[in-house]
Amino acid sequence: MQEVLANTEDPRKPLCEQQFYELTLTDPDPGVCDAYLVRQVHARWEERVADIVWDEVQRAEFANLAQAREGYERRRKALVSSGFRYSDLDY
Repeated sequence: MQEVLANTEDPRKPLCEQQFYELTLTDPDPGVCDAYLVRQVHARWEERVADIVWDEVQRAEFANLAQAREGYERRRKALVSSGFRYSDLDY
């Protein structure tokens, strides 16, 4: 599962005034990681390089899918309450 949450719903707003979070839930990858992963990454415009920069990577591992879904929802609710309430899944 992958979702992008933004702090604006106006696609015409300049990129330098927008921020995003990508939130993902991935299945275990045998041989690499035996846990479900929930990852949150922040994205913002960086004028110096004239591009979007991805930073503030956070990740959590969960033993089963139910726990991972709960972790995903906790992170999603926290992002929404901090102003990132516009989801690409709503379109």
